[in-house]
Parts: sequence; C-alpha cells; structure tokens
Amino acid sequence: FTKDLGSLDELIPYAMFDAITIFLLMLTMVALIISSNYYMAIPTFALLIILFVIRQYYIKTARAVKRIEALTRSPIFTHVVASSSGSTTIRSANAESILVKQFDRHQDIHSSSWYIFISANRWFGVWLEMISVAYLTIVTLSFLILASLTDYKSSDVGLAISSVFNGCFSMGHETNPEAPLDSKPDKKPPKDWPKNGEIQFRNYYLEYEEKDVIKGITFDIKACEKIGIADTGAGKSSIINGLFRMTEPRGDMFIDGVQVNDIGLHDLRQAVSIILQDPVLFSGSMRSNLDPFDQYSDQDLRESLEEVELKNDIPALDFEVSDGGSNFSVDQRQLVCLARAILRKNKIIVVDEATANVDPRTDNFIQQTIRTKFADCTIITIAHRLNSVMDCDRILVLDNGYLMEYNHPHILLSDPNGILSSMVNHTGAASAVLKQVAAEVSVEKFPKQG
Repeated sequence: FTKDLGSLDELIPYAMFDAITIFLLMLTMVALIISSNYYMAIPTFALLIILFVIRQYYIKTARAVKRIEALTRSPIFTHVVASSSGSTTIRSANAESILVKQFDRHQDIHSSSWYIFISANRWFGVWLEMISVAYLTIVTLSFLILASLTDYKSSDVGLAISSVFNGCFSMGHETNPEAPLDSKPDKKPPKDWPKNGEIQFRNYYLEYEEKDVIKGITFDIKACEKIGIADTGAGKSSIINGLFRMTEPRGDMFIDGVQVNDIGLHDLRQAVSIILQDPVLFSGSMRSNLDPFDQYSDQDLRESLEEVELKNDIPALDFEVSDGGSNFSVDQRQLVCLARAILRKNKIIVVDEATANVDPRTDNFIQQTIRTKFADCTIITIAHRLNSVMDCDRILVLDNGYLMEYNHPHILLSDPNGILSSMVNHTGAASAVLKQVAAEVSVEKFPKQG
C-alpha cells in the first residue's frame, strides 16, 4: 500500500507529463505529414490502429506480470523483517544457513518475475521501433514515388521526414548509460594515483530530477589543503555525490590531472576515503569491516585499531560485529570508520561532520587524529556546523547551487556583507568564538598578514 502511494506521488506525474508530451508530438507529426502529402492519411491511420492493438495487448500482459511481481516481492520484506527481529534466536540455533537459503529462494522467484516485466517492456519498445521504421520507410518512399505526380517542396519533405523520425522514436524507451565500473585500458590511472590530492572542478553541473543543484562552478583544491564546504541549501552534499559519481555530473573534474569522468567507478572510489556523519558497520567480523577486500595484513589492521584507541575494546580481528554495529556505541562505530580511513592511506579524505553524534572527548580525539594522521592529505569537510570548518585553509560557500565565496574564513569574515559573515552572525553568541578561531588560524598560517 505504501509503495502504491509512493508511485502515485512520484511516478505518475512524470508518466503523465511524458504521455502528454508524446501525444502532442505525435499529433503535430500527423498534421505535418498529411498536410505535406494527403495520400499518407491512409497508412497513418493504419499505423494508429496497429499501435492501439499492440498497446491493448501489452497492457493486459504488463498488468498481469506486474501483479505477479508485487506478490513475489512481499515475501522478501516479510522474511527480512522476521529474520531481523529473530536474529538472536537464529544465531543461537545455528540456523543462519537455513534462513539464507529461504531468502535466496524468495529472491530468485522475485528476480524471475521482475526480469519478465523488464523483458515485456523492452519487447514492447522493440515492436514500437519496428513499426516506426516501417512507417518512416513508407513516408520516405511515398515522397519518392509521388514526386513525378506532385510538385513537393524540398523543405516540406525534409520537415515531414524529420518529424516522423523524432515523433516515432520518442515512443521508445530512453535509458541513460550507467557509468562503467572498471576503467578502459587506455584510461586507467596509475597504481599510485593520486599522489598529491589536487582537485579541479571546471564548469561543473549536477542535477537531480532534471533540476540543476550545482550550477557551473569552477574552483581548485591544492594538494594537502583543508577545505570546508558551507551552503545555504543542500549543495554541499551534492558536491560529494558528484565526487564519488553517485550521480553523473556535467562538466569536468580532475584529480592530479586525471579526468574523473573517464575512469571507472572502482578506480575512483578506491582513491577517496569518506568518514560519514552516521557510521556504517556490517554484520560480520571486525576484519571484514576494516578490510572487506582482504588487501591488508592482520598487523596493519591491528595498528589501525591501536591508532584510534580501540585495541582494548576489540579483543580479536574475528570479533563478531552485529547488524549495523549494534554491539558498539556510536563513538566506537565512528572510531572504527576512522580506522578504516587510516588503513586505506588515501590522499583525499571527505569528512561529513564525523563528530556530530559523539561525546566531547571522542570529538576532540577524532579532530586531533584527523589533523595528525591526515596532515599530508587533502581534506574536504562538509559543514553542518560552522565550528567544524573555521580552522580550514579555505571555505567554499555555495548559494542556490552557485559558487559565491571561496577563501580563508578570516578573509571572508572581514566582509560584513558576505554570505559566510551572515551565516556566522546567525549563530548568535557563538559568532564571537567562530570569528576568534578564524583569526587565530589566520595568524598561524599567514603570520605576515596576521
């Protein structure tokens, strides 16, 4: 029921918009063709009848297959909820393998019905394209055959044929190609990439649901620079989504001279570490949580845990982590994620307000660890709280998707009419502390100017 309501709210408006657009396009196409060659009225109406018959046949099939897909999806959710709530009992009875087999069986049945639904959609699209090609051929040949009987203008002929091409093929299914997981051999970055951590954005756009949320920004991040990102809206998180290519951007982004748009997702995401606001742990051993791809030795794993002061809390690397890390506190889960970032030794670190949900002691420890362990790394910090970015080398300020300010925080705060100044002033009594921190950091990093 909830999914049906979600479809009504989210999918039907877009489907109605597409249907109306295609209907008007087809209507215009028919009018242009008949006005150019009235002999084409007969095959045009025959085409509409054929399309109507195929649509009726497809609707009956698709409706039945969709109903089957919905019926096979429900047992999966029921099984997952029941298994989660009874996980303790399942482990005590050593019945994990039985539950896994049951889930796989439910998943296989649902995947089969979903595959049939997708195949039916694609075959409907193939039939539409076949009929469209036949109709385009008839229209083109009609102008050639009747050219000796009627004096056609070349402009009318070209307009009619282009209208058929655009109108008919707009009925097909348009899909955006997914970014490749692996880089092409000639585009694969070096094994030690990135060495420095320099990042350049050039005329960078990012859109959600056909609306630009990042609008043509251009800026550079130097090697080992600490950058804070502040925004009056949601643009700061959108930049991170674009950095990991969770959503394919427009424009260019370079890391150490390598164009990110040209490489595979695996190479890109292995080169960038992220410490999230809500730490994520998986059900399994601590070893698999720290090193899911078995790339590091046990000694490296132990050293990473020791550096975040978790060695005494985790007796062995085979220590079992509950689903979601429920047998750890929030502070400990965040420290495990920090150990994961230390272990990978990447030159680019993204910090998404890593200390928002931890106690003050852990907050200070994480901040200090980031400063020392990642001193030679490029760090991009998402500012949910301004005090987390006031000690950065530069702050990038976005407003409605546009890059408005980009400089050291003390320099930006010297402009009383600036956006960052306005954001700091809105913090009330804390504004004085924020300005003092920015001034102190400015004196440390730029003693001559300070």
